[in-house]
Amino acid sequence: MIDHAEQNTIVVNKAQPNASVVREKYRIGDLLLRERLITQPQIDAALEIQMKRKTSGELYLLGDILLENRVVTEENLFKAIRRFPMRPTSGQEFGYISMEIKRSIGDKDIQGIAQIQNNNRDQHLLDIMAKSLDYMNYKRQKHIIVSLMKPWVNNIVVGYPEKITTKKDPLNGNLYYYYDGEKIKLDFFPKLNVTERQVIVSKYEYDLLTKNMTDNGREHESKGTFGGDMPYSVHDLVSDACDQGASDIHLVPKATDYFVFFRIKGVLLLQRKYTLDIDKGRNLIYAFKNLAANVTFGGFLADDKRAIKDGRIELAETCGGIDLRVVLLPTGGLHDEELAGRIIRKTSLEKKPLTELGYFAEDAIIIEKAFRRRGGLFLVSGKTNSGKTTLNAQLLVTDTIRKWETIEDPIEYVIPNPNICQHQTYITKDGPQVGFSELVKGFKRADPDGILIGEIRNDKALVHSVVEAAHAGQLVVSTVHISSCFEIWKALQEVFNVEFYTSASIILYSHNQTLIPHLCDKCRIEDRDKKNVTHLNNIKDELPYIVKDALEDFLENPSKTYIHNPKGCTNCGGTGYKGQTPVYEYIYPDVHFIKWLMDNEPDRYAIEAKACTGNKAVGVNKLSVFIRKLKLGIVDASPKTLKEIL
Repeated sequence: MIDHAEQNTIVVNKAQPNASVVREKYRIGDLLLRERLITQPQIDAALEIQMKRKTSGELYLLGDILLENRVVTEENLFKAIRRFPMRPTSGQEFGYISMEIKRSIGDKDIQGIAQIQNNNRDQHLLDIMAKSLDYMNYKRQKHIIVSLMKPWVNNIVVGYPEKITTKKDPLNGNLYYYYDGEKIKLDFFPKLNVTERQVIVSKYEYDLLTKNMTDNGREHESKGTFGGDMPYSVHDLVSDACDQGASDIHLVPKATDYFVFFRIKGVLLLQRKYTLDIDKGRNLIYAFKNLAANVTFGGFLADDKRAIKDGRIELAETCGGIDLRVVLLPTGGLHDEELAGRIIRKTSLEKKPLTELGYFAEDAIIIEKAFRRRGGLFLVSGKTNSGKTTLNAQLLVTDTIRKWETIEDPIEYVIPNPNICQHQTYITKDGPQVGFSELVKGFKRADPDGILIGEIRNDKALVHSVVEAAHAGQLVVSTVHISSCFEIWKALQEVFNVEFYTSASIILYSHNQTLIPHLCDKCRIEDRDKKNVTHLNNIKDELPYIVKDALEDFLENPSKTYIHNPKGCTNCGGTGYKGQTPVYEYIYPDVHFIKWLMDNEPDRYAIEAKACTGNKAVGVNKLSVFIRKLKLGIVDASPKTLKEIL
């Protein structure tokens, strides 16, 4: 709604008979005060919130903040705004919107917009703000536009593109947009005197949706796939998965039905409420594929069921911004496809000490010390959803001095540091290839101090570039999928064809971790029956560690521990857990250890034994970290938890 701040006061040119033009100022706050709908302290509090948000780069209109603070009702606010002499008129809606947005931006950015528009008349105002000036992203633009027009248009909503479908009119054969089953007017700015519900998407989303409708809509509708009758949308499904803390979504076809599973904390759970018959399941698969075709570069064909396909879906409005990495696998009869989707939550990184993330203080010092080194490989390993990317991102956000180049697919955390430039792969079918190996090669000319690679893959060119960069004095940080930090030298040799001598000379730090449930410290139960001891005794011979000193000491001299409270409490939302905590292991080899590696080429267990024992230990294993957290009451030794460290 209309802004109130002094520098953004609405100014109206009001012509009077036989007089010069008079400039009158109108402020929504003054109107609300005059109508006695709010008080001055309420205005002042809202203005303070507005200024704080503006200094952080966000644009919030005063009316929205007043509604958010619940000091005025939407009905009274709209009535007050309608008393303004300045209001949109039919045919001039976008002029009104652009004027109000520019007024809220400020003189400096207005000049930047004007300069760009003078040099490129084809670039739209909303594209300039989002892409060229990086002032107001598309998500925020939609909210601002809808807020500005709400008082004048009562059937307008911010749209989720994932919920928009097209249907053919059987009488005239035309295709129309539908939202939640209702026919709509789709646009990136509203219009007056429209009877249909108006759904507002961003300029970028509008261009994609209209292009898709023009190029592909008729073919899709003729096949009865896109826009089919489904009880829920991709957005609904992914949003629920996020709310439940899922890391993955699986759609599995059977003879008569499609079944939906969420992987939550490593466990695959059937979501019976989402089960669909085979036809509706195919429609849902196609909805996923159609979204992927909009943003996946290369030959991703939504209609093709014969090939294994990798794709990416951007859901900007879902749970604050989601990327979905999807893999589609054709079934035996080539009539149906299985879909697996990895949920990537795009968030701005909040800087935290490693101790707050669950690392012991002395281990955090070693991790940070290794990260500050020049040249070599800093490798973090573990299974999917073990916190590898989070650890690397937290280390990067603490470095404000060295120049970093990063490459991910997709970018998971937005790192605000100006010394860090983040890149995402761009693979086309026929055009230029900007993948992992191409970017790493290009980084050499950008003169970085460090390079972060989302994952080292079995790509000969990529591996060669990584080894070359590590040898050349750049710190290369990356992740790999192996089960132990002590396996890294053999893994690089056997999987990536890197000679043992070479890997021994360039690996300066190897880390492996898994995430296990963190007991709620408000409702955890003291283990008076020694269940933890019993469970550990039952599996001690199965544990894949050669160094078990901490475990044996605990079993001989058990201390007080705790177990999970299945009833939970208000502090943990009835779950009995307070998130997850890392159980980790690492090796930070010194020069003597490196020479021993080169001379002997030992196996994984010999490396663990030498690294974790003696006065000159250069590492710890996960078992010792787990026992320490067990003694501190952070975790329990339930079979479910122990499964994670086996």
